[in-house]
Amino acid sequence: MKKYWAFLFLVTSILVTMGCSAASKKKVGPPTVSQVPVAASEASIETEIAKPVAAEGKRTFRQSNPGKATIHGILFLTNFMMVSPKKEGVYLVRLDQARNIVTVPEFKAEDAIQAEVDETIGEFSFSNVDPGLYAVVIIATTGQQVPARKWKKSDYVLVNVTAADLNTTIELDTIQVP
Repeated sequence: MKKYWAFLFLVTSILVTMGCSAASKKKVGPPTVSQVPVAASEASIETEIAKPVAAEGKRTFRQSNPGKATIHGILFLTNFMMVSPKKEGVYLVRLDQARNIVTVPEFKAEDAIQAEVDETIGEFSFSNVDPGLYAVVIIATTGQQVPARKWKKSDYVLVNVTAADLNTTIELDTIQVP
């Protein structure tokens, strides 16, 4: 009986080792639900401003009024229990451009723009955005305000909406909550 268990352990160990070896050689592409991103480093808070691009083939969200901008992206969550967009959600917080930005300040939800969210795939859109500098912030189920970060980077998601961006859609691509 001991030989049977030893043989079973050996076969299981070989299969696990082969599976891990194959998984480590897999190329990483755009995020899928089965992939879990590497945690962002908290050491760097460098920023990069998003640029406007045409959003094609996306779900239809509420359209912005003339003279306003739209901001679109996809939120990748590593913990689906962290955010419930119907009660909490994804917000666009206006930043004071006259101040040196070290972190995103705390805000009241009624003073920010809440995104329309497609919870099935994490797609979100902010409509009727005026020119200004903004940060994307997630309010978690715990009430914590968490600045969103770029996918697999530690940069905050900052968006500088200019007069040239009005009547266009600014595409953020995939963002994550650290």
